[in-house]
Amino acid sequence: MAQQKRPIIETIHDNAQIYKRQKELSLKDGGAWVGDRLPFSKDVMFLQYKSPSKVPDSFIESCVPFYKPMIGYKGEIIEFTKAARIREQNRGIGGDR
Repeated sequence: MAQQKRPIIETIHDNAQIYKRQKELSLKDGGAWVGDRLPFSKDVMFLQYKSPSKVPDSFIESCVPFYKPMIGYKGEIIEFTKAARIREQNRGIGGDR
């Protein structure tokens, strides 16, 4: 499995904090980090993957109502590739997680 370490759950109050925390985690622990807001709460689950290409496309779908899905990698915030967005759009509801 591509996911490396146990998820980190933190209370985050705005989207800018999500991106900031993803950057921090990518510098501290390496890898590619995504944040997934837990339903009906301010809690965000941060997940680590070896590289941006290992992050499941389904994160695009799960984040959209709340914030623009991005990946923290090497201290930067990067977008999902255009190919990943098209794959997720063509897949429909559900995902590959």
